Amino acid sequence: MEILKPIEALLEHLESKMCSPDTKKNYKGAAFKWLKHFEALGYKEVKEISGKDVQRYLNAIPGRSSRCTAHHAINALCIANKFPNKVSWIPYPPKEFKQPIRVTHEEFLKIIAKCENAKHSLLFCVMFDAGLRISEVIKLKLTDIDRAQMLFHILAGKHKKDRSVKLTTLLLSLI
Repeated sequence: MEILKPIEALLEHLESKMCSPDTKKNYKGAAFKWLKHFEALGYKEVKEISGKDVQRYLNAIPGRSSRCTAHHAINALCIANKFPNKVSWIPYPPKEFKQPIRVTHEEFLKIIAKCENAKHSLLFCVMFDAGLRISEVIKLKLTDIDRAQMLFHILAGKHKKDRSVKLTTLLLSLI
């Protein structure tokens, strides 16, 4: 089908950028959905699709559950069709800002009281006291603790970045 040809261009572009298999799958899925949508509306070629048609589709993406879905759809449109004049003015959805869930001291004590294993309660203490992520606590080794400077050295944490976190005397006594 003539209208599905842009998917080949999209896949070639993603291959040249050395994208991950998941990225390729997501972009291909997004492009396939919108091409099928326009084909069902009677469009034979991508050139026939107007900017307003694209905007209407993006505002009502089937299964649009997150801003990532919209990003994939917009980017797939831009790459596969090379028609920025039709999609360059389409705004990306705003980033969602969510406040972290904070655990009170009383809630933390209840969590520790429920732990039957001393190792588990120590892990929770490290997370709570030092503000570490679960993945960071799991990767911690005794060699990552700098007792002289009172620091934890977190290696390859979030986004594979290293950082140092203050170690309290109370936590050091527990370790």
